[in-house]
Amino acid sequence: MSLMAAVWKALTAREEHVREERVWWVTDLCQCREKRRILLANPELERQLSWTYPQLIGTLMHEGAAKRLHGLAFEGWQIQEGYYDVRQVGKWFVGGRPDLVAWSLSGRTAIIELKYSKTLKNKPLQAHRLQVQLYMWLFNASEGYLLYITPEGEKWVTVEDRLTDDQVLQLIEADLTPMWADECRNCNLRLWCAKARL
Repeated sequence: MSLMAAVWKALTAREEHVREERVWWVTDLCQCREKRRILLANPELERQLSWTYPQLIGTLMHEGAAKRLHGLAFEGWQIQEGYYDVRQVGKWFVGGRPDLVAWSLSGRTAIIELKYSKTLKNKPLQAHRLQVQLYMWLFNASEGYLLYITPEGEKWVTVEDRLTDDQVLQLIEADLTPMWADECRNCNLRLWCAKARL
């Protein structure tokens, strides 16, 4: 393998996640339910469709920020990246790994999600806000934040209203296909989807 091939392989390496019928990932609950059904039925698509250049840029940005912030303690807060948790709600399990979890000496927990975007226009997105609300529920956090990083600059968004168990159950049981107005147009699974609205 050439040096260039080795570098590219390392840059595009992904952690393997195995989907299970009774386990919903936080990200599953923030997007069209048909995506989850397709990926459960065709697990090979997960890896095949997982890398686009925007995803690579976002992943590198996440990893760089997380590396700089990991273990950072400031004003009574300790920050950790890559922290995974699972919580049961009804007959289901919800699991997720927020970008950053911060714990204060006074017992508060905060979720920080990092998002790379080309522009700050129309931010925050509803799906991103919901993602933070779900992580707040999962980690019983009192605070949640979105940090958009773009070529135009950065934007912090405070997310409030942690979800309840009932709201999470409603999200799991709702057949939201698509979940957001422009989701089909931007979906990388639309070629496999019988319900795509283009």
